[in-house]
Amino acid sequence: MKSWRKGSKRWERHLRQELAAPICIALGKVFRELRLKRRLSMYAVAKLAGVSREMVRRVECRLSKPTVDMAARMSSAFGLRLTRVVANAERRC
Repeated sequence: MKSWRKGSKRWERHLRQELAAPICIALGKVFRELRLKRRLSMYAVAKLAGVSREMVRRVECRLSKPTVDMAARMSSAFGLRLTRVVANAERRC
């Protein structure tokens, strides 16, 4: 069984997820669903958005909160406006 002790990576990941705003969590889910629906790889989305594949992974897995610029870039990679993606995410909160 993995350790939940303070300072461990698992504990830090748990805290990040607990402290993340619900909209950030929902945005990660929306971006992942959009990517899978369009059958795109993380690499393809990263290339279209002009960000690293690792950043796409971190946003989708809710390990990082996307900045407004990052969210706008990822939205445009799917041909959508950020407002539409945020509205979709808000419905999930």
